[in-house]
Amino acid sequence: MRKFLKSLFGRGDDPSLTSQTESAPLAPVEPVAEAAGRAAAKPAREIVPAGTLAEVLTELTSQVCETMPDPREPEEIDVELHMYDAGYVTSITAADLLAHIDERYGLDISETKLIGPLQNLAALAAHIHQHAPSQ
Repeated sequence: MRKFLKSLFGRGDDPSLTSQTESAPLAPVEPVAEAAGRAAAKPAREIVPAGTLAEVLTELTSQVCETMPDPREPEEIDVELHMYDAGYVTSITAADLLAHIDERYGLDISETKLIGPLQNLAALAAHIHQHAPSQ
Protein backbone atom coordinates (compact mmCIF):
# COMPACT_ATOMS: atom_id res chain seq x y z
CA MET A 1 0.00 0.00 0.00
CA ARG A 2 2.82 2.36 0.87
CA LYS A 3 4.41 1.81 -2.55
CA PHE A 4 1.09 2.51 -4.23
CA LEU A 5 0.62 5.78 -2.35
CA LYS A 6 4.19 6.81 -3.06
CA SER A 7 3.65 6.12 -6.75
CA LEU A 8 0.53 8.27 -6.77
CA PHE A 9 2.02 11.21 -4.94
CA GLY A 10 5.61 10.91 -6.13
CA ARG A 11 7.13 10.75 -2.69
CA GLY A 12 10.07 8.63 -1.65
CA ASP A 13 13.63 8.06 -2.70
CA ASP A 14 12.94 5.48 -5.39
CA PRO A 15 12.83 7.30 -8.78
CA SER A 16 10.77 4.45 -10.22
CA LEU A 17 7.96 5.37 -7.83
CA THR A 18 7.55 9.01 -8.88
CA SER A 19 4.44 10.19 -10.61
CA GLN A 20 4.48 10.65 -14.37
CA THR A 21 2.92 14.08 -14.02
CA GLU A 22 5.77 15.25 -11.85
CA SER A 23 8.03 15.73 -14.85
CA ALA A 24 5.39 17.41 -17.03
CA PRO A 25 5.50 21.20 -17.03
CA LEU A 26 2.49 22.97 -15.59
CA ALA A 27 0.48 25.38 -17.71
CA PRO A 28 0.73 28.99 -16.59
CA VAL A 29 -2.17 30.21 -14.50
CA GLU A 30 -3.86 33.39 -15.68
CA PRO A 31 -3.97 36.12 -13.04
CA VAL A 32 -7.44 36.73 -11.62
CA ALA A 33 -7.42 40.42 -12.59
CA GLU A 34 -6.82 39.56 -16.26
CA ALA A 35 -9.60 36.97 -16.28
CA ALA A 36 -12.00 39.43 -14.64
CA GLY A 37 -11.09 42.12 -17.17
CA ARG A 38 -11.76 39.75 -20.04
CA ALA A 39 -15.15 38.79 -18.57
CA ALA A 40 -16.06 42.46 -18.16
CA ALA A 41 -15.16 43.09 -21.80
CA LYS A 42 -18.00 40.86 -23.03
CA PRO A 43 -20.71 42.91 -24.65
CA ALA A 44 -23.86 43.29 -22.59
CA ARG A 45 -26.91 41.64 -24.04
CA GLU A 46 -29.66 43.85 -25.30
CA ILE A 47 -32.91 43.21 -23.47
CA VAL A 48 -35.95 43.89 -25.59
CA PRO A 49 -38.85 45.75 -23.97
CA ALA A 50 -41.86 43.55 -23.30
CA GLY A 51 -44.47 45.49 -25.28
CA THR A 52 -48.17 44.86 -24.73
CA LEU A 53 -49.56 41.80 -23.02
CA ALA A 54 -50.97 40.58 -26.34
CA GLU A 55 -47.54 40.95 -27.99
CA VAL A 56 -45.84 39.00 -25.21
CA LEU A 57 -48.48 36.25 -25.38
CA THR A 58 -48.16 36.01 -29.17
CA GLU A 59 -44.37 35.84 -28.96
CA LEU A 60 -44.43 33.15 -26.24
CA THR A 61 -46.99 31.09 -28.15
CA SER A 62 -44.83 31.22 -31.27
CA GLN A 63 -41.76 30.23 -29.25
CA VAL A 64 -43.58 27.25 -27.73
CA CYS A 65 -44.84 26.16 -31.17
CA GLU A 66 -41.26 26.16 -32.50
CA THR A 67 -39.92 23.93 -29.73
CA MET A 68 -42.85 21.73 -28.71
CA PRO A 69 -42.53 17.96 -29.15
CA ASP A 70 -45.72 17.77 -31.26
CA PRO A 71 -45.57 20.88 -33.51
CA ARG A 72 -48.77 22.89 -33.85
CA GLU A 73 -49.82 26.24 -35.22
CA PRO A 74 -50.16 29.14 -32.75
CA GLU A 75 -53.92 29.30 -33.25
CA GLU A 76 -54.17 25.67 -32.06
CA ILE A 77 -52.69 26.53 -28.66
CA ASP A 78 -55.04 27.10 -25.73
CA VAL A 79 -53.16 29.65 -23.63
CA GLU A 80 -55.21 28.78 -20.53
CA LEU A 81 -54.19 25.09 -20.43
CA HIS A 82 -51.40 23.81 -18.21
CA MET A 83 -48.36 23.75 -20.53
CA TYR A 84 -47.07 20.37 -19.31
CA ASP A 85 -50.47 18.66 -19.18
CA ALA A 86 -51.38 19.88 -22.68
CA GLY A 87 -48.06 18.62 -24.04
CA TYR A 88 -46.87 22.07 -25.08
CA VAL A 89 -43.63 21.71 -23.12
CA THR A 90 -41.45 19.00 -21.66
CA SER A 91 -38.70 19.54 -19.12
CA ILE A 92 -36.24 20.08 -21.98
CA THR A 93 -38.38 22.48 -24.00
CA ALA A 94 -39.36 24.30 -20.79
CA ALA A 95 -35.68 24.93 -20.13
CA ASP A 96 -35.36 26.29 -23.69
CA LEU A 97 -38.40 28.52 -23.16
CA LEU A 98 -37.02 29.89 -19.88
CA ALA A 99 -33.64 30.54 -21.48
CA HIS A 100 -35.42 32.41 -24.27
CA ILE A 101 -37.34 34.51 -21.72
CA ASP A 102 -34.14 35.30 -19.83
CA GLU A 103 -32.32 36.29 -23.01
CA ARG A 104 -35.22 38.23 -24.55
CA TYR A 105 -36.72 39.96 -21.51
CA GLY A 106 -33.98 39.70 -18.88
CA LEU A 107 -36.15 37.68 -16.49
CA ASP A 108 -34.83 34.65 -14.68
CA ILE A 109 -37.81 32.40 -13.99
CA SER A 110 -37.39 29.00 -12.33
CA GLU A 111 -38.80 25.92 -14.00
CA THR A 112 -40.77 25.09 -10.85
CA LYS A 113 -42.90 28.17 -11.42
CA LEU A 114 -44.09 26.64 -14.70
CA ILE A 115 -45.65 23.83 -12.70
CA GLY A 116 -47.32 26.20 -10.26
CA PRO A 117 -48.31 29.84 -10.63
CA LEU A 118 -47.05 30.27 -14.22
CA GLN A 119 -48.40 26.97 -15.52
CA ASN A 120 -50.08 28.35 -18.65
CA LEU A 121 -49.01 30.77 -21.35
CA ALA A 122 -51.52 33.42 -20.28
CA ALA A 123 -50.13 33.54 -16.72
CA LEU A 124 -46.54 33.45 -17.99
CA ALA A 125 -47.17 36.30 -20.43
CA ALA A 126 -48.84 38.37 -17.69
CA HIS A 127 -45.84 37.78 -15.40
CA ILE A 128 -43.40 38.85 -18.12
CA HIS A 129 -45.51 41.88 -19.03
CA GLN A 130 -45.62 42.93 -15.37
CA HIS A 131 -41.94 42.37 -14.51
CA ALA A 132 -39.98 42.94 -17.73
CA PRO A 133 -38.81 46.40 -18.77
CA SER A 134 -41.40 48.13 -20.90
CA GLN A 135 -41.00 50.39 -23.91
